[in-house]
Amino acid sequence: MPSNDRDWAPEFSKTGWVEIEGDQITFHHFRNFDYGLDGAITEKWETRVVHLSKLRHIDYFHDDFGGKLMGHPMLSFDFGDEGRICLSIETRREKDEHFTPLGGLYKMYELQYIFGSEEDIIRLRTNIRKEKVYLYRFDFTPEKNREIFLASVKTQNELHENPRFYHILRANCTTSLRNQASPEDQETLKDWRMLANGQLDAMVKEKGWIKGDSLSFKDLRKQALITDDAQKLHDSDEFSEAIRAGRKGFEEAYPNSPRS
Repeated sequence: MPSNDRDWAPEFSKTGWVEIEGDQITFHHFRNFDYGLDGAITEKWETRVVHLSKLRHIDYFHDDFGGKLMGHPMLSFDFGDEGRICLSIETRREKDEHFTPLGGLYKMYELQYIFGSEEDIIRLRTNIRKEKVYLYRFDFTPEKNREIFLASVKTQNELHENPRFYHILRANCTTSLRNQASPEDQETLKDWRMLANGQLDAMVKEKGWIKGDSLSFKDLRKQALITDDAQKLHDSDEFSEAIRAGRKGFEEAYPNSPRS
């Protein structure tokens, strides 16, 4: 049976949940770990409060760790002056347990929705694991942004009460997002790249969901690569703003590029 009570690895040790009181959204066990380039890790689980009325955008990080066959999408919900809430859907692993695709077929891991800071979730991949990560801005309506955010919060609360197993096909980092969508959107998301999710950003571009759609996918993806800049900005207090500066879809808010 799936469980929230195991000897978890530190980064999966807390089960998050969210309280909604009118416009106020309170995240409990919000992950904000700090990673030193010397390998030191400072564990920080926090309470974070935002207001739904301040949700402005959703940004999409695409981790290309597995090439064309396997990637990892992460969403970042932009609440303006209240900051960003990053979501990563992951295998919840016990101490000394490592991810394998085969294990993802046979109920080896629980499914976990991790809400945390970009300084934690994104820097871990770009700066510590040295993976290629791309950043795009979704071109959704405010209503669609809210729908996606609230569906994600609802799923996390369900997992807090009733844990589920991760499944590499039916309940992974990508198909879990499809599972929480409306029936109409689930039909739209019936695409082979939901499984071969190393090509998920190509699918999203093809469907016209990314700002900067005038560029070819090749050109859009080339300028969306943030890994080099993120590594240079490891200790920056402006990490989130700086990795967006000068990139397609972000020009109005961040016109100056750290690469220039």
